[in-house]
Amino acid sequence: KALIPEEALLASLGCGNPTMLAQLHPGDVVLDLGSGGGIDVLLSARRVAPGGKAYGLDMTPEMLALANANKAKAGVENVEFLLGTIEDIHARKQADQALRASEERFSSFFSLSPVPNAVAHYPNGEYIQVNEAWERTFGYKQSEVVGKTAIELGMWDDPVERNRLYEDITRRHQARSGEIEMRRKNGDLIYVIISARVLSVGQSKLILWNTHDVTERRRMEQALKESEERVSQ
Repeated sequence: KALIPEEALLASLGCGNPTMLAQLHPGDVVLDLGSGGGIDVLLSARRVAPGGKAYGLDMTPEMLALANANKAKAGVENVEFLLGTIEDIHARKQADQALRASEERFSSFFSLSPVPNAVAHYPNGEYIQVNEAWERTFGYKQSEVVGKTAIELGMWDDPVERNRLYEDITRRHQARSGEIEMRRKNGDLIYVIISARVLSVGQSKLILWNTHDVTERRRMEQALKESEERVSQ
């Protein structure tokens, strides 16, 4: 008891002695959460000396003043008392981990999908990421489109159709086109059907674009129609 000031003992009445169970060694650094008058910090400081240090954290200036006074009376140097609060972040960390896992699954699906996909900022539509299928369909590399909109790239052949889709995206957070023409990097026009949905990722909103290239199907339908017309003549 002579090693611990009486004020520290009185401030700890009714409490257990966790330092009896803690496996402390010289050189360790220890933190006591809710350190009160500082008795556990002072006891721990002697066990981690030499080379170690003991910290105490408490939320009230009154207890911090008492703890520092007890530190001075005990003559212990390897102690520091801090003013602060304690927050349980376990649930938040679990949520963050779940979000990262979800983002990784989405990224894997997005990259490997045979459907041309693109992710853009909501609501303005600047591209963030496109997959390989999208690159093959439109002829652009991802590095050429990131930070730009399809309007800036000259991909929309009919701005009216583009405006209609964006009105639906803004109003309903989803949209789907009929068969429309869009322009590839080399200037060729292709027929596509576009669907879009607004996704919430963390604090951000993104637009996921899915594109179905129906150019070849239309060509086949047109060739069949022309063949049928020739036969019927």
